Amino acid sequence: MKVLKLSEIKMNSRIEEDMEDAVLVQMGEAAEAVIEASLNRTWEDIEKTYGGIPADIKRACLMLTDHYYNNRGATSNTSVTALPFGIQALVKHYVKLI
Repeated sequence: MKVLKLSEIKMNSRIEEDMEDAVLVQMGEAAEAVIEASLNRTWEDIEKTYGGIPADIKRACLMLTDHYYNNRGATSNTSVTALPFGIQALVKHYVKLI
């Protein structure tokens, strides 16, 4: 993972056991890829432009990872939605317009 650490994911999602560490890393990598693609820029570009990864982008990655952890299927029994609105709100002003 380029943005998140496993310990941050586990703390954010309140996970204490180690049984699912590999799955959490996979979900973290997937979340980072989705956020990076939605921004139309690379992590390297973001770090260069902002002097690191801004906290709100990191928060969006954590939120999406937690969303993946709690909704492991293509849909959930409680709702069928696109990315949670809060994630879009956190990253929309970093989107590189082409």
